[in-house]
Amino acid sequence: MTRDFVLLAALIGALSAIHLATLRDGQEWGDDFSLYVAHARNLAEGRPYADTGYIYNPNNPVVSPRAYPPIFPLLLVPVYLVFGTNLMAMKAFAVAIFAAFLGVLATVLRKRLPTSYVAACLTLFALNPYVWQQKDRLLSETPFMLFAYLALLWADKAAEESKRRTALFWGLAAGAVGYLAFGTRTVGAMLIPSVLLADWLRSRRIGIASIAFVLSFLVGVALQKSMLLVEGSYLDQIVFAPTLCARIALSLPRAFGGFFDNGYSDAARWVLFGCASAVATWGFGARLRKGVTGYECFAVSSCLPLLIWPAAEYERRFLLPILPLFFLYMAQGIRLLHSARMPRLEPLVAATLALAVGVSYAGAYSRIDSGPIGDGVSSPKAAALFHWIRDNTDPNDVFLFQKPKALALYGGRRALAHRRLEDPSRLAPTLREHGATHLVVNRTSSLPVFRSSGRLVEAFVAAYPDRCEKVYETPGFRVYKLRPSGLASR
Repeated sequence: MTRDFVLLAALIGALSAIHLATLRDGQEWGDDFSLYVAHARNLAEGRPYADTGYIYNPNNPVVSPRAYPPIFPLLLVPVYLVFGTNLMAMKAFAVAIFAAFLGVLATVLRKRLPTSYVAACLTLFALNPYVWQQKDRLLSETPFMLFAYLALLWADKAAEESKRRTALFWGLAAGAVGYLAFGTRTVGAMLIPSVLLADWLRSRRIGIASIAFVLSFLVGVALQKSMLLVEGSYLDQIVFAPTLCARIALSLPRAFGGFFDNGYSDAARWVLFGCASAVATWGFGARLRKGVTGYECFAVSSCLPLLIWPAAEYERRFLLPILPLFFLYMAQGIRLLHSARMPRLEPLVAATLALAVGVSYAGAYSRIDSGPIGDGVSSPKAAALFHWIRDNTDPNDVFLFQKPKALALYGGRRALAHRRLEDPSRLAPTLREHGATHLVVNRTSSLPVFRSSGRLVEAFVAAYPDRCEKVYETPGFRVYKLRPSGLASR
């Protein structure tokens, strides 16, 4: 055990401890976590995997597919068996996964950078304000990064092996872990072209290790498909439109720049992001000239599906898996100063960039609320709503609510979300098609999705007062019950 190993292990422990110590009570309204928890519950209790209560609306596919991939819910099963739906316990488990990812990332970085740079990259990534906020959201990005980077690490190791049998072993292992990435998020499918392209560019042929990677990966996919006969409906979200692709392509750099948000000045953010991007581009280019690996291919290929996915427009979350590589290439760009006969500039540029990023982070943290989450599924107002729904409605009732996965999990009733509409009369076909019995309005949340939905539902009720009956009202929520056959003629 080397001194560098101990130092990096201590750093990873400290960074993980910061995440663990700053977990916030409560949960935001972003309800993707609800579907993961519902899937974990179903796996633990032997229920049908997709029986979550969430009703998929094909007219609004961006809310969520019918079901999420099974690996993250499977990881949550032991936590559910011990703690039930205790979100704090699940968040703590997610921090443990994050710590494991930092360990894998440190191994990746040590192959290219000295220890001081590895420590800096780990710190800049782990303490990024957006990354820090993710610890409270219970989403699949962290386990996905763990499996994806581990797959790339082992695929790289397989490619370096001269012994055929050893290369075959590491190729099979990498493919198995690559499947776990795919089973966590479907974008993990891009690991296959990443590994194959890197192998071909390296040797102008596809080696035994890459073939083993693909076969092992596909065996995992086949097992998933045979054991869970669930159609995820992700393809419904794909849109092939040149103008949309161009718009998303232009939005992604702006979204990535959000990782450097300082909370005060957009101009300062873009100057910092521009400087960091210039250095990272230099480092990325040098890496391409030296020899392409799966990491470079993955950095590009994982972004390609976003161009035909409307939900990705200006969305930082989907770019999170390549943020560690950005810091890697930025560090490699700084290191090039030494080989460019400017060795004295290297520590100056490194310290200046690190300080600038640190100041940017400090500004962002000064604007972030680190206390209990007030507006979310765990707020007293929301808890009262879910309690009323469970106690005062029929188990067969169907609710229209813009966070349907949360209502299904906590209210115990089937729920769906409507698509964006301006004309309230166009809401009737959706209600009729899915057998909706209740409409829910969030009266106090500042989230745009609730404000626009509230206006639409209230306009619908005003247009058809004889069809709707107000059955619940608090300062936080209002619930309308649709009278029997009230939509039959609409």
